[in-house]
Amino acid sequence: MSSLCYHFLNLIGLPTIQSGTALVSAPDYINNIPSGGKFQVDIADPCSGIRSLFALAMITALYGYITLPKTWQKIGLFLTAIPLAILGNFIRILILTFGTLGFGADFAIGTIDKPTWYHMGAGYFVYVIALGGMVLIGKILTSKWFNRPSPAPAVVGNPVTQ
Repeated sequence: MSSLCYHFLNLIGLPTIQSGTALVSAPDYINNIPSGGKFQVDIADPCSGIRSLFALAMITALYGYITLPKTWQKIGLFLTAIPLAILGNFIRILILTFGTLGFGADFAIGTIDKPTWYHMGAGYFVYVIALGGMVLIGKILTSKWFNRPSPAPAVVGNPVTQ
């Protein structure tokens, strides 16, 4: 997750340095801002996404079992738990990074012992993104695009004389 966010932040023009699991702003020598002077976000082990992956795997399995008629649809939806967990955690780290840039680390992150409501809300937002994606994928899997009716069987012989 750190690497993905590091590359994305640099891609959108926000100079970032990755140090292990931490993302820090690159130094700005022109404005005399040291490395990490604009933001510092450390992605701790509990925030890695493995917990959300397990939760999403269970939820997609249950949702697929209840709502999808075909086995291949259920398996397909279950397998989307992995990219949905990645997407949700990616957006969470971006929310925390931009929150730190805009409002400061005390507001956006807090401390290890006492995270802020913003930090906790970003954690729950992972599930909003992932569950919304799960429902959308379920709708796509049951749409007409994926479930075209089979063509009618060919008639053998002359249909007029039969």
